[in-house]
Amino acid sequence: MKKHILLTSILLIIFSLEGKSQFLETINTINNWNQIQKPGFYEILGKEGSNSPQIDGNWWWGLSTASIGNTTNKSYSTAQIAIGNASYPVKMYVRATTPSGTSPWTKILHDQGLQTIRGGLTIQDDLILQTGDSYVTPLGQYGKKIYFGYKTADNGDHIYMSRYNRGENSSDLRVNIGDDNGGGDRFVVGNARWNAPEVWRDWFVVTDMGVGINGVSDPTCALEVNGVIRAKEVKIEAANWPDYVFHKEYNLPALSEVENHINE
Repeated sequence: MKKHILLTSILLIIFSLEGKSQFLETINTINNWNQIQKPGFYEILGKEGSNSPQIDGNWWWGLSTASIGNTTNKSYSTAQIAIGNASYPVKMYVRATTPSGTSPWTKILHDQGLQTIRGGLTIQDDLILQTGDSYVTPLGQYGKKIYFGYKTADNGDHIYMSRYNRGENSSDLRVNIGDDNGGGDRFVVGNARWNAPEVWRDWFVVTDMGVGINGVSDPTCALEVNGVIRAKEVKIEAANWPDYVFHKEYNLPALSEVENHINE
């Protein structure tokens, strides 16, 4: 939806300039994005002092619209779009400047290549609208999910992360691994060599059988550790632990009876 809005906006700008051939036929070479006063198409080398989205030494092409009063009141209020020349994945930025021509560039995210977000990212459910335009996740429900694939090509397994509000002041960050019990799905924390990602070592593994630590890839117990465990206290409980033999009212057998039982 956002892509469609952006494309429509660009087309409207171009059509609005269609009768002004000097804007469509001329590409202005400039040295500083902050010093544009007139609308038009521009190109600039991304070097120090150019105020380009990135200082990369490459050419940037862009479109700038401007306030009609810029040239008379010496203002640099503009709305700008800048696109990196011949880059893959495409680099595209937008901004609206102050009268002095300054403001940060905002990168347009897309579905190709690696993306970097320099700031916070909120993924929020929209089931309940509180005051203003603040949306909240209801109690007893999931918020929006970050999915890591669940189609047939991804083994058909639903793998996602999501907020879950269990109750008042009781929240979960839930990591869902697969969609069935007894399968081979695992939650794994480990590391891989930077130059050989296929060389992987398990540190912490959770399966439907239990938890494995320090290289235990397939635990067969509720907790299985390959190494030394250090603890200040260990409490062991058993449902049928025979500690009743220490009660005062328990009649212990004579030692001779115990001896005969052992001999038998």
